[in-house]
Amino acid sequence: MSKIDWLTKRLNTGHKIDLDEMGISPLTFLGRGIVVVLLPKRSLLTAKMNNGTLIRGRNRAGFGGRGVFMFREAVEPELALLDLILGPDDNFVDVGSCVGSYTITAANSLRGGGGVIAIDPNPDSMAILKETVAMNSLHNVMLVCAAVSDAVGFTQFSIEAERPDTRHIEETGSTIAADLHRVVPTTTVDHIAREVDLSGRIRMMKIDAEGAEDLVLKGSAKTIAKFQPVLILETVIADIPALPGYIPHKTTDSRNTVLVHEGDTEALEKLKNETAFTPLA
Repeated sequence: MSKIDWLTKRLNTGHKIDLDEMGISPLTFLGRGIVVVLLPKRSLLTAKMNNGTLIRGRNRAGFGGRGVFMFREAVEPELALLDLILGPDDNFVDVGSCVGSYTITAANSLRGGGGVIAIDPNPDSMAILKETVAMNSLHNVMLVCAAVSDAVGFTQFSIEAERPDTRHIEETGSTIAADLHRVVPTTTVDHIAREVDLSGRIRMMKIDAEGAEDLVLKGSAKTIAKFQPVLILETVIADIPALPGYIPHKTTDSRNTVLVHEGDTEALEKLKNETAFTPLA
């Protein structure tokens, strides 16, 4: 097995890794892999994106930093849609912001009057993201340390010990003793949109809630009805929701689904021209 094949096998988390398709040379991929292997796990990896922004995350599997460091924008093809669809005065809501690949990319596109609301219940992730925002000299990001649900209050929350980016509201409780269990505050997108003075529309939302997407959508119903934003949902765990008027799109080998409202002709036309994304029947 070649070093490239070995790295690919180690880094593959259920995705097909095609370096040519991602536009990453084997030597670059190997060099990044060597950095990952040699640096201590407690280190922070810094990835420089094509737009010049920097994304930071811990050098441990399951912390979110390795994927961005190894694959940059190609870690999730939907990242390309932010520059494509967002206008400078729009607003973007990032539910489950983790290391902030969507938050930072969107904030860099919204240097007019728009901004980003980044929400995540993990205080460790939020602390790193706060530093990342400052490192990129961004002043249009609001950080909210809470779990997004269908009501404002508190809930039992679990963070897997070996994969802290896999965190979720507990419905039945975890049986893994090593997992971190805590009570966290909950909020809703509707509550935030009502309380925060937004000068522009909420144009896009990304929702990565590890199976609690239905709760997030229930707590976003008024916002979705008002703004009809483009929605990027992780749908590996959750089913693709049947939202009235929304047309789901997917691209090859992605865990995400992009939903665009039928009345948003501008976004639909842009996705039509972006041939990687195709509507689902």
